[in-house]
Parts: sequence; C-alpha cells; structure tokens
Amino acid sequence: MASIKVYEASVGPAIGGFADLDSNNLPDPVGGGVTFTGLSVIDGEFLGSLSQRGNLAEHTRFGAGQAKQSPEGIINNTGGALYGAQAGEFFDAYDGDLEFSFRLRNTGGLTHSGYAFAQLLESSMLADITGTIAGTTAVLGAGPFSTTAFDVALIDATNFIEGGVIAFTKNNITEFTRVTQVVAAAAATITVSPALSFIPVAGTDTVRHCATWYPTIGTSPVDAHVRVDLGDTGTGAPIRRLASGCRLRSLALDWDEETAIAAMTVAPARVLEDDANADVAATVEPPGAALQRYGCEQVIGADISGAVAPFAATRASLSLFGWSATIDFELSASAPNSKSLLRMSDHEINAATCRVELRPEYGSTLKDMLRLEEERTFVLGMGPTGTGQGGVLIVTGSRDDGTANPAGADGDRIEMPVAIRATTFTGANVTPQTELSQAPFVFAMPVG
Repeated sequence: MASIKVYEASVGPAIGGFADLDSNNLPDPVGGGVTFTGLSVIDGEFLGSLSQRGNLAEHTRFGAGQAKQSPEGIINNTGGALYGAQAGEFFDAYDGDLEFSFRLRNTGGLTHSGYAFAQLLESSMLADITGTIAGTTAVLGAGPFSTTAFDVALIDATNFIEGGVIAFTKNNITEFTRVTQVVAAAAATITVSPALSFIPVAGTDTVRHCATWYPTIGTSPVDAHVRVDLGDTGTGAPIRRLASGCRLRSLALDWDEETAIAAMTVAPARVLEDDANADVAATVEPPGAALQRYGCEQVIGADISGAVAPFAATRASLSLFGWSATIDFELSASAPNSKSLLRMSDHEINAATCRVELRPEYGSTLKDMLRLEEERTFVLGMGPTGTGQGGVLIVTGSRDDGTANPAGADGDRIEMPVAIRATTFTGANVTPQTELSQAPFVFAMPVG
C-alpha cells in the first residue's frame, strides 16, 4: 500500500531556456540534460493544493442534471504516450504551488550551487560568489585600521565587491558585515558597515568569504524543475509530479527549538503527471551543520538616514528572545504563450520584499525608530562558527508598522515585538550602482 511518508523531492535548474521546452513546447528536462538533486524535506504533504482545469457549463441538459465537465488544456499529438496521456488524449496538467520545509544547513565549505536549496534560491534571486574560490583573505598592510576599514593585499582586491557579505571569526563566534567600498591603491582598503566589534589586525585576522543571495527583478535567474516522487521506495513508487518553470514565491525563516527551518513556497508554471517514471531515492542533506540560534550574534547598526556612501555605521548588539523573517516574490507570466502547455514564455519576478519580526527586550532604540524616521541595518547571524558553517540575513530597513508595545512572554518576561520592512540600501560607494550594491536584504553563508 502506498504511503504518504515515503517520498522524495528533487530540484534541477533549467539549462535549455525556460522550462527546457522541446519542439512540441513541452517540458523535457531529461532530453535537455538536467541533473536533479534531492532536497531533504521534513514532510511529504506538498501536493494537496494542486488542481486541474475544467469547464462545467451552467445549463441543464434534457431530462435532469448538467452537462459533463469538459477538460481544458492541450491534446497529446506527439505520437506516443507522454506525461500520463495516450496519443489523442488531453494531458493531465495541474496548477498550484508546492510548499515544503527543511532544515537549513550550510555545505561545510563546498560549492553551494550543487545543492537543491541554493538552486531554489537562485530561481528568484541572484548569487554572488566573489572571493569564494579563495575562501579566505588575510588582513595585511600598515593601516591605519578601524572597526569599519582594513587593508588586504592589492592582488586580493578582486575578492571583495560592494554590497557583498564578509565574515570574521572572533571570540568563537562569526561576525558578519557588508562591504561598502573597495579602494585599490598601494593596498586595497575595504570599508564595511555596520562596524565590527574589533579592529582587524594585519597578519592575525582573516576574512571569510560568503556566498550571497540577493533580490532581482525580471527573468535573469534560472528557473527550475521540481520533481516529487511519492508512495514507495525506488521504482515501486506509484506517483510522480513534474513541476516546470518554477520560481521561488516565498521563503520563511523560523526555528524548531534552536535549529533554523526554511519554509519554501515554489510557484510552477505548470505541474505534469509523470507516474510512469516515478522513483524514490534517498536524499542527503548538505554536509554542514544545521544553522542555529546560538554561536552567533545579532547586531543593529546606527541610523543611516541621510548618510553618505560609503556607509561605516557604528554597531550595537541586539538582545533578542527570537526572530523570524519572510521574503516574498511577486511573480507573473512575462508573456502569454498559447502554443505551450505552460501558457507562458517565462516566469517573471516583479518585486521582492522582506519583513522581519524581532522579539527584543523592551527598549527605546527600536521603539523610537518610527517617530525618528530612522533606517538601520540589522545583522541576524546564525551559528555555529566554523569553515563553511553558519549563515546570516542582513536587512536594511525601517519600522513596518506602529506597533512596539510591551507584551508578556514565557516566564512572565517582557518582550517588545517589532516588525522591520526592508528598504533600498544606499550605502555602497560604487559607480554604476548594481542590484547587489543596492540590495535591501541579502542572505549569505560562509564558504571559508
């Protein structure tokens, strides 16, 4: 008997254009040479929201009852059975989003692009990997250095980019910040914001480079296929659904005890039945440790309203009982396509927003942000610390609403829930500005 508890979800980035359409305007990831990588999801209840299209005429036929349902879609004229349809039959196609959750893990220093979670991120975001081949860069030079500026060897200047995220290990935790200026002279001077808690020392401290994902508008990220196999192990599985033309619609970050959980909603252009090829294989999580609430720090930068680039804001530690974040992408068909079963020529990203819910102790800094019209940068670090471990969400933003009221929480403690909405980052000193340099939020994982 088929079991909902036996399943596999796998992801394959399109490599032959949108949805790897073949000459019949049908998705063909196998013929296109797409490689699928398993995503170790927490539960397999992610097909229940799919629906099929049909038309029920609102008129009564002779005798009693209404006209039978009429399918809407495209007939299989390929000459053979395909996607659950024999020649001359309508294809069994579905609409709706896929939703699943998984533990968020770094890769232990390996390339992120080979892992399914990164491939889904890169269906709606761009990735910056500046410096990740080197992994680390030594702090060098005569200075003077500060908590917001340090030097590296001139040859290492290309390891840094305005808007990118870098990290340092200090006192057994990872400190994250964003690069706001790279000046190449006798040495390369790197300016960062918000500040570090220490002044880097030449010959002692080392920069850890990060893979960084940031929002974009349009169709430049590569769309993905998501394959769901369900019901039994191996080829005994009775169910496969192939979702093509997929882009990430939303990403929610929250916690299960102390472990980071990513909840993704993926929007396909269309989902097809492919039961004949169902095959459930074991999936392996990325080799890094699960991201955690501890072994890290959360930081708030000084008000940057009206500041001039390059930003070099001072910093203060945030004392948080917890935090969560939601990133949403507004998606639509970039152009209709009546020839294709997918009904679109591409899946376009029109907007990206990020909202963070903070649970700090009661205090004036966050409470007064609204009335003072402040913008600040929030560095929400995730542990543990180590090579290819941990991660961070960095958001530049302002208060999202007028609520910052004291509230009771566990143990009768007093919290002050505060919502932050990401706004455009103007702190990078680079011409021309780029989507990375102006990104209102970035998510990053150290490679070094």
